[in-house]
Amino acid sequence: MNKVVIRGVMIAAALALSSCEEESAIDVAAKNLNVATTNSILFTGNGMYGRIGQQFSNASSWAQIPVSNYTMTIDYANNVSHVQMTRTEPSDADKLPNTAFRKEYFNMLGATGEEFLAGDKAWNVTPTNPAQPAMADVESRQAAITATPVGFVKFAQQNKAPVRKTRRGADTTFTVGKHKYYGRFNAANDLELVQEWVDNPVLGDMLIQTQYSDYKNYGGVHFPSKITRIVGEHPALRLTITGVKANPSVAVVVPDEIKNYQEPPIVVTEELLAPGVWHLRGGSHHSLLIDQADHLIVVEAPQNEARSMAVIAKAKELVPGKPIKYVVNTHTHFDHSGGLRAYVAEGATVVTHAVNEEFYKKAWANPHTINPDAMTQKKSVPTFQAVADKYTLSDGKRSVDIYAMKGLNHTDAMLMVYLPTEKVITVADVYTPAPADAAPPEAPIPGAVALIENMERVGATEVTKVAGLHGSRVGSVEDLLIDAGRMQPKGAKAKAKAKGK
Repeated sequence: MNKVVIRGVMIAAALALSSCEEESAIDVAAKNLNVATTNSILFTGNGMYGRIGQQFSNASSWAQIPVSNYTMTIDYANNVSHVQMTRTEPSDADKLPNTAFRKEYFNMLGATGEEFLAGDKAWNVTPTNPAQPAMADVESRQAAITATPVGFVKFAQQNKAPVRKTRRGADTTFTVGKHKYYGRFNAANDLELVQEWVDNPVLGDMLIQTQYSDYKNYGGVHFPSKITRIVGEHPALRLTITGVKANPSVAVVVPDEIKNYQEPPIVVTEELLAPGVWHLRGGSHHSLLIDQADHLIVVEAPQNEARSMAVIAKAKELVPGKPIKYVVNTHTHFDHSGGLRAYVAEGATVVTHAVNEEFYKKAWANPHTINPDAMTQKKSVPTFQAVADKYTLSDGKRSVDIYAMKGLNHTDAMLMVYLPTEKVITVADVYTPAPADAAPPEAPIPGAVALIENMERVGATEVTKVAGLHGSRVGSVEDLLIDAGRMQPKGAKAKAKAKGK
């Protein structure tokens, strides 16, 4: 036989064998995991839980909260998951930075919590808030099911994912709808990495990476003993697995209020605080609209594009014919920055703390293909105005003073906005005016104290109205002073306090 022909036959045989080995990687993993007979799974562990989109600084991780008895139950056939966890108040003993910041989020979340997914419905349950809709989390919770070893291998088999042999083992990719998945197997055909992309209003096509290591036998179930989930470069979950059970019964009943839940329409209502200054409320997050000589300023673009579009429409209704030239961003937490890109699409300059400019440039450079927004569709290029200490936007008549706050536990880069002529101050998260009929606090509220200290530091002391970016109303300076322990309550406030006692 001709040497060239022989060599060709040998190469073809080698390629065929290689192809066989590559194709068997998923199948071997499926056998190790008993994928064919595993319809549900339950695993428990201890470790750390990260609050995605809530970080003390742009360089630090999401708020890391210790968790124990973390239990995830999954019904693969019905796309159902149930997560239960016990959270522990962070302390300096765990040697993680920003303990006060992490304690704040522990207090917000509570010691126990449950997270549910059933098909296209997601909800949370706490001891004080049963069945709260969490529809924005449907995509990420579905991704968490797919990312489990059994889930990923099931999906890979269903989608006939091709296998590529690598020096370390093998890998595979496949796409379901708009979502891309990547998996990497080690030399023992154990799944060690899953990458998935979900839509996020700040990070665009947000990468979720789940790492697995140290597979062990848990009562006949092959499962990793270490799990780390990284979202947007920061850990969102770190677990040491303590137990695994295959095919547990999964009894998740969708509550009627969730089954019948419809996203409420976005409503923006205005309250005139001074000529040309409106507090725009509706839902849980608010904005401030300021009318200047030939343009508009909006303070805060929270939540997502839909919310920002509604606020932009309200601004154009209140002051027709003027462009929105600036949008002031108080801080980078996702619930307060998720709508910024809509203003970039409008041509507005983003005014933000100096340390945030690079954060946004990097975040917004990510692809935004899963759910393309207006900024992507218009190919808008963001412009920034950085605030290191103080920056003033003025039209010659009205000054809008923007200050960097100091000494906060919530974030190291927070802006507050002060209108000296109108005697209005706006702040996010640090302080929220309580309802008018609320009893005064028994002890000074730390955020109220911090706000006053920052106002005094910069000389922003001629304030009559506090327009928080949360809450049900605009507060008075008297409210702030009472909440900070600087003034004794009078009148109805005093009666409410006495009644509370």
